[in-house]
Amino acid sequence: MIASLTSLWNLFRAEYLKVTGNRGVAIGLVWIFPVGAGIGTLLSILIMLGLPPQYRGGMSMSEALLSPWTVPGSELGRLLMLALTATVFAGEYQWGTWKNLIPRRQRTLLALVKFVAVSALMLVAFTLMSLVLWVSGALMCAVAGTPYEFGMTLDTFVQSFLIQLFLAFTVTLIGAGYAAVAAIFSRAILGGIVIGIGMVIMELVGPALFALLGNFLRVPQLAVVYLYTPGYNINNVTWWLRTNRPMEMGSNLSQYAAPHSLNVSLFILGVWVVGLITLTVILFRRQDVTT
Repeated sequence: MIASLTSLWNLFRAEYLKVTGNRGVAIGLVWIFPVGAGIGTLLSILIMLGLPPQYRGGMSMSEALLSPWTVPGSELGRLLMLALTATVFAGEYQWGTWKNLIPRRQRTLLALVKFVAVSALMLVAFTLMSLVLWVSGALMCAVAGTPYEFGMTLDTFVQSFLIQLFLAFTVTLIGAGYAAVAAIFSRAILGGIVIGIGMVIMELVGPALFALLGNFLRVPQLAVVYLYTPGYNINNVTWWLRTNRPMEMGSNLSQYAAPHSLNVSLFILGVWVVGLITLTVILFRRQDVTT
């Protein structure tokens, strides 16, 4: 048991060091988040110094700690995570390293460790981003002359943080699943990124796409399928967190179905994560990568 855990840890550590050791990938796709937060805050402080006191504003601690975890659900965050995962998975094909790794390890374990490595990098990046914004918030409040208060009750903060953390991991793993499946078929980093981005774009145009398909097939109820896509449920969870109500739907959807509750959307996202990881493992286990 101990030997297996040690082997698993060594495999994860090697994967983590492999990604962070590639400076271009690490800076452009991982460390850009905390560094960008620091640069953005510095610019905000400089702008604030040029404003009259009555126009200066501060930041609450809860806002500083929670705001970074909304980035993975944004279009930019999802695209960067897609690029990271495509590099992690497709890079092995492009650099011809699978031939050295697969004979010594189980394929299922190799695939799962890559998902864990991407998630760990995301956790490190956004935790650092939270700390940067936490310190930056204190500086902004000092410049603005406002108190640096927590901004919400501890219970509300813990609940919001756990949901945001779950959503961030879920969005990351869904993007990782897209990129991993794309990488398995394309066997190239660029191909994995392009196909993964195409999947995200399909989600963005989902309402119009399913509505048009439903009209073409004379089954307008087909538009309801959009309610079960990651794109809708990511946005719906975000709306619930921000407004305590579901995301507004167009008339073509609302006449056939009610919006999902927060728990239902979280469950659907969880199913997508399990499904994409399972699909990745199945495809990878059946693929010939040694020739």
